Amino acid sequence: KTPEKTVFIHLELALAQMFYAVGTEAEKAAFVAVETAPKPLKKFVNAVLRRALADRRAGKLPEANTPEAVLPEQVLKCWRKIFPPRELEKLTESFLAVPEFSFRSLGRGLDRETAEELQSEEINAISGNWHFYHTASPGKVIASEAFANGRIYVQDPATTAAVDLLSGKEKICRILDLCAAPGGKSLLLKEKFPGAELYAYDISARRREQLRENFQRCRVEHAVVLNELPLEDQKFDLIMLDAPCSNTGVFRRRPDALYRYSRKTVEEAAKLQSQLLDTAVKYLSAGGNILYSTCSIEPEENQCQVEKFLQRFTDFELLSTVTWLPTAAHDGAFGTLLKNKKG
Repeated sequence: KTPEKTVFIHLELALAQMFYAVGTEAEKAAFVAVETAPKPLKKFVNAVLRRALADRRAGKLPEANTPEAVLPEQVLKCWRKIFPPRELEKLTESFLAVPEFSFRSLGRGLDRETAEELQSEEINAISGNWHFYHTASPGKVIASEAFANGRIYVQDPATTAAVDLLSGKEKICRILDLCAAPGGKSLLLKEKFPGAELYAYDISARRREQLRENFQRCRVEHAVVLNELPLEDQKFDLIMLDAPCSNTGVFRRRPDALYRYSRKTVEEAAKLQSQLLDTAVKYLSAGGNILYSTCSIEPEENQCQVEKFLQRFTDFELLSTVTWLPTAAHDGAFGTLLKNKKG
């Protein structure tokens, strides 16, 4: 007879560990699953898992790396409309790849001795003058003197995509980062505009504290963490809005994002992003720029969001835009630079 639902869940967990868990031997995962199964079902669970192992070794099971086998159904349905087949296959490959632990050396790159100590290698082909590294020993990085002294910030290279839409030659005296925590993009902006005053805000008190700790550790000058939004009569030359989003661009590190994905979550994120963009306009000085970014790869949160903004605010123009799709080397990201033509 058909087993109870709990047995199917037990088998799904076991098969996921057997075929996908990094560093787990399939036979050991199967053994644990059999040992933890209800006593009347041990033989049944054992038979199913041993058959699965044998069939996979004999090539009788479907390929486990196709979009159909890997991506959640709702994600697959939507992404088929957005991405061509080969791009969808690349995204699937990224989803299955183990993301490297990456970090950035603030200012100049690491000297050879420090790089060797951290067992790290510099990542090539990163835009701008940033120095990113990856390592198989993240514990060494976190425990290092360089990290404690603020010379290192744990960060993915994709965070630079939006910031590099700014040349660094713009006349920027005052910056407002509206969704600043934990502070990665704020640090990038301060390196690009070292003389500018930076005002960083985040709605979460806990994240604001994290922001303060990162600023202090990295010795950021002329930076203020705000407990509340400034008065609307205060104006800024640059508004950074790294908006809350569906996180579909960072699924390598947060695979749960794809399993939480739905049209409703995307629509809710897009609505909040629209409200935040409207807020950003209130604080922008004449002739100022809004730098809008997400870690989503959904058009509704990116290109469509920008199009609707330009329809609402006809005094703005789109200067440039960038999209990074996730790869084995970096997360996905979207960025756009908007300018107020008045002034």
